[in-house]
Amino acid sequence: PQDYNGLHVRGEWEPYQLADTDIYIQAVYTRLYSVTFMVDNRVYDTVYFAPGETIVEPTLEKREGFKEYWDRYELGDTDIIVNGHYEEYIRIFYINDGTLVYETEYLESEGYPDYPAPERSDGTVGTWEYFRTSDGVQAVAKYPYKATFYNADKAVVDTVYFDDSTTSIADREPSVPAKDGYIGYWYSYELEPNDIDIYPCYVSMRSNDEQTVYFDEYGHVLQVLITVSGALTSDEPNVPYKEGYTGYWYKERLDNSNIIGAYPMYEKAPAESFVLGDG
Repeated sequence: PQDYNGLHVRGEWEPYQLADTDIYIQAVYTRLYSVTFMVDNRVYDTVYFAPGETIVEPTLEKREGFKEYWDRYELGDTDIIVNGHYEEYIRIFYINDGTLVYETEYLESEGYPDYPAPERSDGTVGTWEYFRTSDGVQAVAKYPYKATFYNADKAVVDTVYFDDSTTSIADREPSVPAKDGYIGYWYSYELEPNDIDIYPCYVSMRSNDEQTVYFDEYGHVLQVLITVSGALTSDEPNVPYKEGYTGYWYKERLDNSNIIGAYPMYEKAPAESFVLGDG
């Protein structure tokens, strides 16, 4: 480009045809605009264009372990500056059950690679949990936990899956297998960050002894106590804790049976009060 009064221009002759006469040919000047490509705050290259034209970008030098790219930009009727960038590739290691199953590289700006977690033999599909390490990123396969319900013979009745966000699976529990002469319940359990086994509790309807069944808030059995000579054979279990409440056992007899159900009831705990002394 030529410099004309501080502007970049491109000069060319207007189209003409030779004839049997003198002709005059005018110079035509087109205003040019610049794209200044910068790397590390230094001019890498400058390209000029006229409105409506496209340009050929300069090729960024390669750097091992990095991806090179130019800022996005649009050509218009003004000079622009475009910066070059180098983004480091991050090594990621996919681990399942302590075994490395895959490794690759990715760019943080593009997010984690779309690599599926292996499917287990029981059909459960896992997700990845990501951990930064000195070598890059470890992606560890994480699978739903299993709550396995058994019958009295320790045969599997059903399996219910849950994860860290699950607070209860009571609405997905299977029915307790029937047992003649008994009422069946599930023993109380807690959802832990692990697989758990859940077994049935059977309370006899034919026993001559009075039985008190202590339940948690989901109707699971905490403990069964027998009354002998008018006294319980052991101390009552504590009422399950509930923050901000005072708990007690509410008891009622099951119809026409020797079974008393004890259910946790709660009252709002009184607010603590403090008396200020004289100093």
